[in-house]
Amino acid sequence: MTKGVVKVEHKNLSTSQSPIHLHVSEDAPVHLHFEPPNFCGNEQVKQAPEVRKYPVKSHGPYQVPWIPPPAKTSKGKFAYATRPATRKVNVMYPRRSTSADSIIHHPDDPLEDPVLREATRYDERDELPENDRRLCASRQSMEPVRESRPVRFAGELSQKRSHNTENIDLDGMEDGALWTTSVMEQWANDVENAIAHVARAARSVEQYLDEIMAEGRQVTTRDMNRLNQPKDDLVLHGEVAVRAGRELCRWASSVKQQQERFLTHKLQNVSSRENAMQSEIHRLKESLDRTTVELEETQKRLGSQQNESARFTSVTESLETVRAHLQRELRQRESECNRLSTQVRGLECRLAEERATLQTRLESSVATVAQLSETKEALKRAARAQKKRADQAEKSLKDLLERLGKTDGRITPCEEVVDRRYAREDNEHVGGNVGDGASRSYSPSSASKQRTPRDNSTRRASSRDAHLEKLQEENEHLRDIAAKCERRMATAEHEMEELRTSLMQCESMLHDQQRDADAQAHKLRVLTEQLQARKNSRDEREKSPTYQKETQLVEELRRQLAEARNEREQVEHAAEIRSAELRAQLTQADATNRSLQAYLTFLKRSYASVFQPDLAQLLGGSKNGINCNLFKVQNTLETSDMSPGLSPQAVTREQHR
Repeated sequence: MTKGVVKVEHKNLSTSQSPIHLHVSEDAPVHLHFEPPNFCGNEQVKQAPEVRKYPVKSHGPYQVPWIPPPAKTSKGKFAYATRPATRKVNVMYPRRSTSADSIIHHPDDPLEDPVLREATRYDERDELPENDRRLCASRQSMEPVRESRPVRFAGELSQKRSHNTENIDLDGMEDGALWTTSVMEQWANDVENAIAHVARAARSVEQYLDEIMAEGRQVTTRDMNRLNQPKDDLVLHGEVAVRAGRELCRWASSVKQQQERFLTHKLQNVSSRENAMQSEIHRLKESLDRTTVELEETQKRLGSQQNESARFTSVTESLETVRAHLQRELRQRESECNRLSTQVRGLECRLAEERATLQTRLESSVATVAQLSETKEALKRAARAQKKRADQAEKSLKDLLERLGKTDGRITPCEEVVDRRYAREDNEHVGGNVGDGASRSYSPSSASKQRTPRDNSTRRASSRDAHLEKLQEENEHLRDIAAKCERRMATAEHEMEELRTSLMQCESMLHDQQRDADAQAHKLRVLTEQLQARKNSRDEREKSPTYQKETQLVEELRRQLAEARNEREQVEHAAEIRSAELRAQLTQADATNRSLQAYLTFLKRSYASVFQPDLAQLLGGSKNGINCNLFKVQNTLETSDMSPGLSPQAVTREQHR
């Protein structure tokens, strides 16, 4: 790691005396020397505590490492639950940030905090050796060095209170009054604080020496004055650590004696209670045996009565079974009868509807057949009349054709003569004038007038042919209509036959179902009469006094048997619960005893490994000796038989750097 000296000059023109803020990385050690006007002293700026990435319960050196409490007592409470714990003071260092104040504005010693000042009024220097008291007095007389606060053991008051209560009778004391860990925690706090101060003083000495070596100068009086303060802290807190370790060991030995006395007394109480419980269990067992004998006799008497009642019960159950079966059969028959009646009524309704529908369809079919017959007759008459008219028309047509043929035979020679004449006249007047053209135009018109009768006869012949064709088409259409009517009439007659057949089938089915319903009703009446007779006989039997007495006797025996069984089960259950509780109490007391023994062994080994005679070398050793001793203490703590989570981290890695 590279070391250098940085000089920072600050000139404050105002009277507020604002501080200088210097921000460095967390891993770099910082030594800050400042010399205000008319001030001849030194202050040390130490590295800010490392910002933890996880929540912790305490950030200060005055928090004792966590030590597992003893196991639960036989009453289910922890040993320290009934004694008020001594107040713990946690010094919370501010986290370094860009907006936070420098660590120089915080007291170097956490005991200067106002909260801790109330707990440190006791002057420890009166009990120190004469040399240490003179050293403290000289420190107070030196102006450049800040005033040192007296160190007071936090475990002394707890120890005094415990000494005042030693003569109290152990019979009336609770578990927490003897096995509390408040005294041990206070002495552990003292030990940890003293080790922290020793490590801090050693680090200060090392830093001063490194600074002198980095500047390359000789040790001066001013440097010696600067080294006096960490030296005094080293001597003072070393003595504090040794004394706190002795007190802790003495407290551990006294706790072992108290534990043995308390466990002996507790074991006697448990033994007496166990004997009382054993006698109670013996008495309960005797009572249970007597009750068992009485119960067996009662069971024997109850057996014969149960056999008799079982016979009556079997007969009653058989009668009940027959009765239930008959009632079930009756209900089934009634439901079946109701179903059949409903079906019959539905069939009657459907049959009536079908009859009405068929009657309506029959009437409509008859009317349709009559209408079709009338239409057929009318068509026949019309066809005959049409045929007659057609025959007459054909006959008249033939006559007309014959006459037309004769007329054509007479007209044809005349037309030929007229045509030849007109042709000749046309040839003669081919090259004539306009007047000749008028005569020529006159001749065709006269010829057309002569041809008109022939054209009229032709038109009459064509009209007769068209009228004849129309009559033939009408005849064909009438024949088609007549055929369709005949087919529809045949279809209607076939449907009427099918409807008559289905109507006859429905009537026969209805008669069959009516006969079945009458037979089922007769069977149901017979079964109802039988059930009524059996019910009357059963009612008469139940009214007899013998049956009532037997029923009451059976119920009383059953009730007595149930009460005896319940009482026996309750007694057995209570005895089992009591014996289980006694076993659990014995097991818990044994576990508590073993836990306390292991706990005391753990405390002895751990604190015996911490407070070794090598710690005395810290009082007068050099820098190398101090570092070696500190590393020895750390190795001793790590190699002890404590678990990794329970080892007290008295000296951190930062303090050994």
